[in-house]
Amino acid sequence: SLTASKNIKPDHGLTFVEYMYTKNHFLTCIENAGWGNKLVDAFNWFFHTINNH
Repeated sequence: SLTASKNIKPDHGLTFVEYMYTKNHFLTCIENAGWGNKLVDAFNWFFHTINNH
C-alpha cells in the first residue's frame, strides 16, 4: 500500500527554486510514464503561463 510521506512540504510552503525543481520533475515523470505529448505539452504551457504571469 502507498502512504503519503511524513516529510512532504505543502505546495504553498515551497520556495520558488523548490517549485521549479518539482515542476520540472513532474513534467519528466509524466513524459516517462507515457501520458502523451499533447498532455505533457498542455502541462508545460500551463506552468510556463504561471511562471510568466
